[in-house]
Amino acid sequence: MQKRTTPNDRDLYALCQYPMALLADAEKLVAEQLTFGTKRQGWTIVPHPSVGLPTARDMEVYVVMIQESASARFPKTTTFNRAAILKKLDWGDSKEAVERLHLAFKRWMRTTFTHHGLLRWEGKTETEDSELGIIQDYSLKSGKAPSEFTWTDILHRLLTEHQYVHLDADLYLSLRRPTAKAVYRYLCGRCWSGQTVYEESVVPFAQQRIGLRQKYPSQIINKLRPALDDLCAAGALSGYEFQDQKVRFFFPAQKATERPQPAEKPPLAPPPAIERHSASVREEMKKRGLL
Repeated sequence: MQKRTTPNDRDLYALCQYPMALLADAEKLVAEQLTFGTKRQGWTIVPHPSVGLPTARDMEVYVVMIQESASARFPKTTTFNRAAILKKLDWGDSKEAVERLHLAFKRWMRTTFTHHGLLRWEGKTETEDSELGIIQDYSLKSGKAPSEFTWTDILHRLLTEHQYVHLDADLYLSLRRPTAKAVYRYLCGRCWSGQTVYEESVVPFAQQRIGLRQKYPSQIINKLRPALDDLCAAGALSGYEFQDQKVRFFFPAQKATERPQPAEKPPLAPPPAIERHSASVREEMKKRGLL
């Protein structure tokens, strides 16, 4: 996968494991719950009936939210410019685009993830069902007035404890197909340390990790091929293959994803000034082998 291009290209490791949204950008609200994973690890997405489930376009907003917050070193409340966000999303600046951005923030504020076996605190994995929200509040302002959103306590803790992986936000946003975006994001959370090959069984990969609803392997492969071709064209993959009910991914060696790292440390204080000696003192020190 891609190496990070800036310190702000990040995503949360725990949230890369299963789909957070529908792959399609449904015109009608979808208020049904979605469950991904197993009894050992997974989550159920619980939408608010007034706004429905998050969709592919909401995922774009989520990725940009992470990037904006990373640029400020993950404060609890992140400020941003509404026009700049819309430009980054390439949504335009129409009234409809602003309303759609409002909907995205409302969905991330009102959607709950009931999860188990995903979060680790102090080296221990939570095994009991817990609830996870994304943001607790937001405001959108026009013009130069600052807009803002506030992470939930759990999300903020995950971010400040550096439980993230590197994801190239510009590459993600450039991908045309939502399926390609979902595959790229998942693989960013799976492949690092110079890994050049990764494989999974194709059906559970597509249904549980990406969110495809096709049932049969042939249908799934037909759906995945265009998305994987997009990732190859973007340079995120050097190739892929389907064999024995498995999908195998090949990554450019020089673009392998780095293992999650702590945030950059502040620069060290400058070293103390070097004491300067007169010429006669330097000569004497040279004779004694001290210089």
